[in-house]
Amino acid sequence: MKFSRILGVCVLLLLLVYCPAGMAAPPEIITTDQLSEGMVGIGKTVISGSKIEEFQVKVIGVMKNSGSTGGDLILVRLYGDAIDRAGGVAQGMSGSPVFFNGKLAGAVAFGWNLSDPRICMLTPIAEMLKISEDMRIEVAKKEKRKAEKAARQRAEDNAEITKLTKEREQEKKDAAGDKGKDADSAKDPEKTKKTAKKNKNTDSKKGETGSNIDDGSVAKKDNAAADTYLPPANPKPKATPLMARGFSAQGLEILRQQLKEFDIVPYSVGEAPYGTADIKLEPGSAVSVELIRGDMSLGVLGTVTWVDGDEVLAFGHPFTKRGSVNYFLSNAWTFTTVSSINSAFKVGASGKMLGTVMQDRGSGVSGKIGTYPDVVPMLITVSDFTRGIHKSSTVQIVNDEIFSPALAEAAAVSIIDRTVDRKGEGTAVIKFTVRAADLPDGREIKRENMFYSSRNITESLTSELAAGLRLLTRNRYYPVSLTDIDVQIEITDQRNTATILSARPLAEKANPGDTIGIEVTLQPYRGDKFTKVVHFTVPKEQEEGTMPLMIRGGTSLAGLQNVVQQQQLAEAAVLLRQDTDKNKTFAEEIDEFNKRDCNHDVVVDLLYGTTDKGPASKNGKKNAGTVPSAVKEQQINEFVRGSKYKTNTPVYQIVTGETVTSVEIVNVQETIGIDG
Repeated sequence: MKFSRILGVCVLLLLLVYCPAGMAAPPEIITTDQLSEGMVGIGKTVISGSKIEEFQVKVIGVMKNSGSTGGDLILVRLYGDAIDRAGGVAQGMSGSPVFFNGKLAGAVAFGWNLSDPRICMLTPIAEMLKISEDMRIEVAKKEKRKAEKAARQRAEDNAEITKLTKEREQEKKDAAGDKGKDADSAKDPEKTKKTAKKNKNTDSKKGETGSNIDDGSVAKKDNAAADTYLPPANPKPKATPLMARGFSAQGLEILRQQLKEFDIVPYSVGEAPYGTADIKLEPGSAVSVELIRGDMSLGVLGTVTWVDGDEVLAFGHPFTKRGSVNYFLSNAWTFTTVSSINSAFKVGASGKMLGTVMQDRGSGVSGKIGTYPDVVPMLITVSDFTRGIHKSSTVQIVNDEIFSPALAEAAAVSIIDRTVDRKGEGTAVIKFTVRAADLPDGREIKRENMFYSSRNITESLTSELAAGLRLLTRNRYYPVSLTDIDVQIEITDQRNTATILSARPLAEKANPGDTIGIEVTLQPYRGDKFTKVVHFTVPKEQEEGTMPLMIRGGTSLAGLQNVVQQQQLAEAAVLLRQDTDKNKTFAEEIDEFNKRDCNHDVVVDLLYGTTDKGPASKNGKKNAGTVPSAVKEQQINEFVRGSKYKTNTPVYQIVTGETVTSVEIVNVQETIGIDG
């Protein structure tokens, strides 16, 4: 009996020690109609470190229907030692819970800049609890979609297995029947022919469906579609400081530009100290909502208002106000709180990831402890061949249509900056692969390109990476979920460029459909001239006569400028729109992006306008009359994107310049000399 009692006490102690703070029962609440002027209460927040401190709160009044969602706001004055040391209501105190008579009234959320720093407004807890309800609904929807997807997959697998089983049984019956008929068939030649034909058809069908049930099931799983459907103007929210770790100055600038519409500015901070992992979320503790984790971190700092089991409410005002979201929920460390004439602010760092922020609305953010957000792993490898330095960085980025491209670009730029550690001239090669679920036929974004800059080699290296990510995340067809990003960059401080001087075909005549060789002469920067043989296949429908060809570098824009000068502004605008072809498929857009001209390409294409046959005269020859505007628009599009006959040949230099040559097309079957 003694032993069992002692064991029970030990178990209870263990539960008390290891039970998360979030498992404590939430406090009672007090509504705005129960508050009156002069009531005094207490608030909770962290001024430095992780210690939760109390401050005093006095009600000034209730501002009816003045909240961002139409609810009330509670006007209060804060005071006490903690507020004095903080310099008033500080950025990062958003979400600090305020209690009257031991009951939770709401969270510190709004204030005025350049005014009394001790006066602010609270978002009532009743308004914030609505976000938790939104989160529960969203979680239920996700679970339902997940279950429906699993049920569909099981049904598909069962149907496939049933189909294959029936085919196997039928094959066995046919085989058994054939054995019994062998003797009769030997006597009847016609029966022998029919049997042979039937066996042939059966073998063909077996080859199409697969002879192994498991193989057919796995293939079906691999191809199954994933579940893709898975602030007041005055006063203002007490801004939540966005703490950035591991980003370079240029990376931070990209974030500032991309995030300015959300009225948040990133500050560079250090890493949280050891021991942060032990900080549990409870009302008044510091909390971080992160967008990227790993070797770099970007997290907004605030305060926990409410914890109920594994549910957390914080901030009292929005972060991005994008409704249902997918952000990291982490604990945080506060280095200090800095006084300021404009507004005091906390300086802190994100700590251990504890869950997922699922709702971001006008009254705050809500998250769930113990869940893991949908993330995109990213590997960045940079090699500076001039200094012999190689660095790799791994991060996890939230899978988000808006933020993922900007975060990936800023992360890549930052690791480049930290590896090269200079500004100035240089040439670089960037290779990147972006994979995502449910892309057409397993496609992926994959590019290799070369860049040169005389000022700052990192400034344009990542533009294509961001463009490729936006092509996927902001596509007009259906939502996709990024699965991983791999970026490899090689940099040297040398200028590696070449200019096209001339080009000549290695055959004066060619037939439609022939592949001809073209010898291109290039002049490298401060180097000796060299020649490169490229190839071009004559269109099968090409008419007799002279076929002009343009040979240009992948960076050449002179031809485009000439075209634009010849066209009206409206036509040029149509040309440069990304959505010119409304009938283009998602697969075609991905293929077009992957096949874009590279800066180190020698490009050979039909000269502008030569694919247009124009209005024909009675004798069948091309009419020299006016080409319809629709045809001209198509011609311009062909020039910018290249015709379907265009060929690209990579060299080891960034290629500039262009030249024109021609080949005589004949309609006779004669042997044309083609270079090797």
